Amino acid sequence: LGTAAEGTPVRLPSSRINVLLVGGTGAGKSYIAGLLAEQLIDRDYSILVVDPEGDHVGLGHLPGALVVGGSGELPGIDDVLRLLHHRYASVVVDLTGLGRQASTAYQRDLFTRVEAHRHRTGLPHWVFVDEPDRLVGRDVPAPAALEPADKGYCLVTWRPQDLSSETVAAVDVVVASDSLAAEDPVVNLAAAVGGRPRAEVAELLGSIAHGQAVLARRDGAPRVCAVSVARRTTPHLRHLHKYDRHPLDREHCFHFRRSAEEPTERLAANLPELESELTRCGRDVLRHHCPRHDFSRWVADVFHDPSLARRLAHIESAVTAKSSGAAIEEARLELLGAVEERPEC
Repeated sequence: LGTAAEGTPVRLPSSRINVLLVGGTGAGKSYIAGLLAEQLIDRDYSILVVDPEGDHVGLGHLPGALVVGGSGELPGIDDVLRLLHHRYASVVVDLTGLGRQASTAYQRDLFTRVEAHRHRTGLPHWVFVDEPDRLVGRDVPAPAALEPADKGYCLVTWRPQDLSSETVAAVDVVVASDSLAAEDPVVNLAAAVGGRPRAEVAELLGSIAHGQAVLARRDGAPRVCAVSVARRTTPHLRHLHKYDRHPLDREHCFHFRRSAEEPTERLAANLPELESELTRCGRDVLRHHCPRHDFSRWVADVFHDPSLARRLAHIESAVTAKSSGAAIEEARLELLGAVEERPEC
């Protein structure tokens, strides 16, 4: 994984564990997932990486690793299973050509079949899953598409609190890749897995710098430590703002309202459209949404961008239902500035 503070290597077992990677957008959790994946591939493990945002197509540079989907034709599930079984190959399934609902449906069908294939053949040895709460979340009806108790999973999420209790119980290693993860759910989870006091874990999470992470593990020594993450050998292709400009389905759009009972019939299907509507919407719209923190919650829930969400929330907090016109216009300019200045990939 990398090195501890004193420079000693920090290693993880290459089998019979489940790893949970947590962190905010752009914090490095997908980088660490790729780091683990490339080392497993190099050691001739067969892995399946399901890649909703194209973060891991760089693994295709490795011998024995194939990338399918993306801008090309997405293979059927039978074809994916055949590829996995061919000389212990590793497969990255790039789902960027699908919308969110179609992607979730494909993953559920794929993982259900993969579980049966693993029981019969033992392959793939590892399964990497982004946003696993879609498949093993607290509110996902049974039967689950994944079976974490069987081990060999690397789960990547920014909301571990949405995972089912059975999935959390099966986690052996937590790697938190930024200080934003010092929120209660991550601190509690890392402290429980690492068997260390919550205050100690919170302090450690708050102290890490860019390129570092906090490791918590049930077995081995040390149980909890800061790690300087190792360099990768394959390119990490971050699609951080894939959904900034890609239109969302109506269910996930932002719906502008003058009040709880009075919609404006205006929608924002991505961040540029949010910016456009913020420019033109009436003051009554801002008076309605800002005190409820609707803009920041939408950015956090849909775009997984906690940094921008926190900045928007700070601006929203200054607005009340009785704010003056001047205060509303000042908030409008600050909201527009926050969206316009968000970092680009």
